[in-house]
Amino acid sequence: MQGPAGNASRGLPGGPPSTVASGAGRCESGALMHSFGIFLQGLLGVVAFSTLMLIICDNLAKIRC
Repeated sequence: MQGPAGNASRGLPGGPPSTVASGAGRCESGALMHSFGIFLQGLLGVVAFSTLMLIICDNLAKIRC
């Protein structure tokens, strides 16, 4: 059974009122599809891929030694 905090997060009565206005702090639809969002996604992809390649190369070097 949920306590009062569980009910408040769903907007149900029985808990403290929510301090966040409806829709505040949320991204609008398609917010990461603009030029900065595409750049950020590409940069994160390059960082993730290069980290994966470094880990694989390090493991192969340990196996060959």
